[in-house]
Amino acid sequence: YIKSRGLVGIVRDVEYTFIPPLLLCITLFMLMVEHISCMKVVFVHVAAVGVGAEQGRPVHSAILLEWLVNMPILLFLAGHIALNRPLPDVLRPIAVTNIYMIIGWSAYFIPVEPIRWAFIATAFCLFSWASHSMAHWVVLFRSTARVDIPARNLRCGLTIVSIVIFFMYGIVYLASVM
Repeated sequence: YIKSRGLVGIVRDVEYTFIPPLLLCITLFMLMVEHISCMKVVFVHVAAVGVGAEQGRPVHSAILLEWLVNMPILLFLAGHIALNRPLPDVLRPIAVTNIYMIIGWSAYFIPVEPIRWAFIATAFCLFSWASHSMAHWVVLFRSTARVDIPARNLRCGLTIVSIVIFFMYGIVYLASVM
């Protein structure tokens, strides 16, 4: 231990070496809790009349709870850890993402169609803003990061792929409320 203390200064941001594995463990734990709760059929609510094709369709709120925990972790890992963005730049899209997920979930329970669609439109506008911010992380990273940084293109590509996957989830959500 004493001999290795001198090497700590060589490893850049050594305090961050335990954070990504810890956050991934939390993410996996939340996925496990979600799957167990879905097997036991807990946290299921009934959508308002007129939402979706079937009457009284279930809304699995456990999935929302899992996303409210895991999405901030994934965005933190992508923005702050992988792309070296300052924490305030990462926290804004994280907060907006949680807000638009809650607004989208709330739309399931609004029986008045114009109000429900206003909630859905608001959620998609917030999604667009958060996605634009994430794309901006990539632009800033590419302009400021050293060319020889490990996995430089992979870091950017994974962030862009995340935006595309979140968009596909949005399309699935939109189909579920029609």
